[in-house]
Amino acid sequence: MKIHFVVIMAFLLVNSFGLLVANAVEISLYKQLENQSGTQPIHCNDHDHILVVRSNMKLACVHSETSEKLFWPAVIFNEDDKSIVHDSINVKSHENNHRVSYTILDGFLHDMEYDDSFDSLTVKIHSIDNGELYMIIPKVVFEDRSDKQFVNIMILENMEEIDFIDTSDSDNYKLKLNFTNSNPIIEIIQTYVP
Repeated sequence: MKIHFVVIMAFLLVNSFGLLVANAVEISLYKQLENQSGTQPIHCNDHDHILVVRSNMKLACVHSETSEKLFWPAVIFNEDDKSIVHDSINVKSHENNHRVSYTILDGFLHDMEYDDSFDSLTVKIHSIDNGELYMIIPKVVFEDRSDKQFVNIMILENMEEIDFIDTSDSDNYKLKLNFTNSNPIIEIIQTYVP
């Protein structure tokens, strides 16, 4: 009977040790981001945590209560393991602050700023894969050029013009575009004729 007890205890210890080793080699969020290839979804090692985008546009793993208190949006994954973030960001233009809402698929918005000199909105993206971006931009973000005839919106990705879907209304630009897995810089420009 003693031999059976010792064998069972040894089996349990080895099995437990194996589980500890497996847990010990979990890859940190920092390392996951550093080595991101687009083949594996990013995840939090602690099952009580959710993946969020902090206000400085960096990712973190926190409790859902913390996310709600600090207004850090959750990163959710669809059935194809594509990341989705719904949020809004403050953009300053012409000495005023405006909220730009966005939904991004397979990427994280790194920065968004208005450039007065070019009357353009620049969006920097950390891409995980080829992705999609939908934005609702208040038209007041751009310079009022009522003295000129508006032609259209032009969107550039890494200085190359790209196609997009425009469902704008009288108050907002509603733009949907695809981006490549290149950590792209997207520029949204109003074009006019004199």
